[in-house]
Amino acid sequence: MAAKKPTRFSYSRLNQMENCPFAYYLKYEQKHWPKDSALTMEYGNLCHYVLETIGNCIKDGKEIPYEKLTEDFWNIELHTQENGKKKEDILGANLLAKKYPEAWVKPSRAGKTYAEKAKYFAAIGMYRLEWYMQDHPELEIVGCEVPFEFKYNDNYTFFGYIDRLLKVKGQNKYVIHDIKTKDKEFRKEDLATPLQFVIYVLSQQKVHGEDAEFECCYDLPFAGEDGVWQSALTKGGIKRGLTKIDKLFAKIENKEWKPSPSILCAWCPFSANNPDQPEDCKNLCCYYNLSTQDEFDTYHVKMEWKGMDKHFIQMKKFTALQAIDEAIDDDDFEI
Repeated sequence: MAAKKPTRFSYSRLNQMENCPFAYYLKYEQKHWPKDSALTMEYGNLCHYVLETIGNCIKDGKEIPYEKLTEDFWNIELHTQENGKKKEDILGANLLAKKYPEAWVKPSRAGKTYAEKAKYFAAIGMYRLEWYMQDHPELEIVGCEVPFEFKYNDNYTFFGYIDRLLKVKGQNKYVIHDIKTKDKEFRKEDLATPLQFVIYVLSQQKVHGEDAEFECCYDLPFAGEDGVWQSALTKGGIKRGLTKIDKLFAKIENKEWKPSPSILCAWCPFSANNPDQPEDCKNLCCYYNLSTQDEFDTYHVKMEWKGMDKHFIQMKKFTALQAIDEAIDDDDFEI
């Protein structure tokens, strides 16, 4: 009998399992793929596009076309393909403001709107990488959006892209950057063993050898006053990460889909408390936390998890409650 082909895993897929096994089940086991876009994702794609271009110019010793990049940042409309398949579109900030008019001017919990962040990025944020390289003359950029793929064990293969890989000149030492467009720094407890960096380091050890040394850093253009470079993956992080990865794979293999409701449910496509919930994701999950994007509720959930064997019953109760809620909101409802 032929050996089973390893399952390909991106970090985002594993991260979904870490954040909420039931959302993983709906997406990767039941194949419910959210079809709607989100401002957070599209704005991130735009900033990544600009910063990737700047990084490649620095790597290749070319002049950085800031004037063109500023125009692109505001007005680009790029429809990309890879291997004949459509990838994410890149839309400029002015187009995103029209596509998401309410979300564009709504302050985040850090008090920043996308409109404000866009003005900052065009004026200051996009120059940060050049300034960083000037402050670190010992570093050189190896590549941006560096692809990787490696076999993890007999059952899985990891693949993906590293936002930015740098090297200490003349040494087998590297710095891995991951760009995040959130406007707050990571909590201390999130920095010890971020699985994204664990996977990135493992991938580059395959390329540069087990004796290669790595530092990991989040590039946060919108955190703080003028952006933040935040170090991550503390001592022992790789060993802890391997243990965490193996536990997640064991849960997947054992089909352990118990939900992990949290304040993140307010942004989850499977949660009815997400105001931008896609139509194709409605009435698939009833275990979400009752937080909204404006008010956090740490403890309460819509329906209690009673195991997969009781999932059908819980969903029947949930849909009945939803129907009652909709009837009460109807002007014609009478008792």
